[in-house]
Amino acid sequence: MKFKFSLQKVLEHRKTLEDIAQRDLQQALVNYRNELTSLENMKKRRHDALHSGFRISTKDAKNISPRLQQTHEYLLGQDMRIEIQSAKVQQLSEEVEKVREILRQRAISFKIIEKLKEKKFRDFIAEQNLKEQKELDEISVIRHPREGSR
Repeated sequence: MKFKFSLQKVLEHRKTLEDIAQRDLQQALVNYRNELTSLENMKKRRHDALHSGFRISTKDAKNISPRLQQTHEYLLGQDMRIEIQSAKVQQLSEEVEKVREILRQRAISFKIIEKLKEKKFRDFIAEQNLKEQKELDEISVIRHPREGSR
């Protein structure tokens, strides 16, 4: 007799949900890393502009004011972009955690049914072994009747 798990469709469905959650997590992580890289690049450009402004101020005194003004305006704009990007990165970080929690819940849900299947399979094997042992006992009794009954 072949083992048939009555909740096989449920198990497969939960595995599919877990796989979808895994894919969603991977996509959320890619989005998060891209935005984090963008934020780091903005900070690097701001740092470079700051050093550029410092070099301008230590060089020739002519035309310093307009160039420093441009650098200052760029730094102010970059600070605003960095602030916006930081908020975006924070939001994506929270989204990653939500998706990670969904994946964890779905993995637990799948494991529960999987463990049930394993238990049912062990019970099935034990029952099969018991049936086989009973059949062997019957065959043994039929072939070799008791000594006292002859």
